[in-house]
Amino acid sequence: MKLAANLVSRSKGYIGVLGRLVLGALVLVTFEAQAAITCGMKDPTYYRDIDISIMGPGIATVGEDFAAGLTFPIHAQTYTTTWNSGYGWKCSRAWNDPATTVQGFYRVQAISTPYGPPVLIGSTSVFPTNVPGIGMTFRERISHTPSENSQFPAKVDSALYVLDSPSSSVSASAYTGEGTFYVKLVKTGPIAPGNQQVLASSFPVFQFSVGLISPVASETKFMTIRFSGAINFVTKTCQVEDVDVDLGSHQLADFPKTGSVSEWKDFNITLKNCPPFHGYAFSASSYYHDENGNLTGDNRRSENTLDMAFASVYGNYNLTVANIEGGAGAAEGFGIQMAINDGSTVILSPPYTYNQKRLGITLTTSDGANYIVPLKARYYRYGSKPKAGKANGAITYTVNYY
Repeated sequence: MKLAANLVSRSKGYIGVLGRLVLGALVLVTFEAQAAITCGMKDPTYYRDIDISIMGPGIATVGEDFAAGLTFPIHAQTYTTTWNSGYGWKCSRAWNDPATTVQGFYRVQAISTPYGPPVLIGSTSVFPTNVPGIGMTFRERISHTPSENSQFPAKVDSALYVLDSPSSSVSASAYTGEGTFYVKLVKTGPIAPGNQQVLASSFPVFQFSVGLISPVASETKFMTIRFSGAINFVTKTCQVEDVDVDLGSHQLADFPKTGSVSEWKDFNITLKNCPPFHGYAFSASSYYHDENGNLTGDNRRSENTLDMAFASVYGNYNLTVANIEGGAGAAEGFGIQMAINDGSTVILSPPYTYNQKRLGITLTTSDGANYIVPLKARYYRYGSKPKAGKANGAITYTVNYY
């Protein structure tokens, strides 16, 4: 027992040295296991700098009443890249190495925002442009990526890949394919009247990268997208004037019963010095092009709309009959009706709008054009005991531009 104790005592120094040697060996083994897992870009030389130009005729008309928000874009286009498997990460494991968990990610971020950070509307980032009241949105979708994104910055982690196959090598890769990019301009607020030029250089610049979270953290950018060109927006309105309509003098006998009317009196409202109506690209399929410049969209544009609504200043007897002005010497039991070009009686309440086709006008791309809106008016008896007197009425009209 005593000899054993001495041996143990004399062995203390050796035990310490042996412990250090074992620890060093463990570290070495761990390092070699990590080194055996090789990770990197599928093609380390792959990188693309893409310039997306504004498509279309370069001019559009946006009425002052065009709705703000994402629902109705004022310009839209789609851009596609060709299929390529060069970008993406790849990890390989030798057959005799320990099992390893691999997870990657995909990131898109705006690395330049010339006119400030975006505003988030729903799940979409809206970037300001050089024209107040007009914003830009960008949506990207690369096939084989986990999702598509319209809110930036965007980072999407991949699923977990476990490399544990007994075969000689196992690899995991992701984020390969073709890219589709949707660019839209939307109204975000009032736009100054006149001619406004939106510069693509005011759009953000987007950078794409892929990387690994494990087993070794890394990130490599593989694509940058920037924009070029310009598009002009016409935002002015027509000039309008008051119109006096003489409905003539009449006798009570001319209106023998309730519902009696006078003859229609024709008159016109002239919309002067109107803007050119170029329309606008509402759908992304209107301008669908690829990196080789091939246009595959239908090149269609949504037509502008001009409509008018009418309202009585003195209230209404019913939906189509406007009251006349009351007061001393005023007639009683009479109202005024109006009709549009197709003969339909104008609805005054609730407010009802009539578009350019029903108003009998055709919008053109001529700047400064005048449009004549043909209308008619008449007296209408609704009272059971009418009274003669002045029968003056007033009806306002509102012109809306979309």
